[in-house]
Amino acid sequence: MLHTFNGVHPGSSQGERDWWLAHLWSLSMDALAVGLILLVLSSLVMAHEQREKRLLAGIAVALGCGICGFFVFGLRWL
Repeated sequence: MLHTFNGVHPGSSQGERDWWLAHLWSLSMDALAVGLILLVLSSLVMAHEQREKRLLAGIAVALGCGICGFFVFGLRWL
């Protein structure tokens, strides 16, 4: 139930969140996503500057993309 709650009442015609806590949750999840993207991009830049760690960085990125793809697309079939 908590994972499907979006803060919009079923009868709402505008589809806007009308609860302040839902606004706060949405804002904090967006900020977390942006922070994680910046963290990954900065680590890729740092790994690119060190030639001996490029292979490990590529493997880590590939595994991360695979896991992300599983959570986004793969869980639909389970």
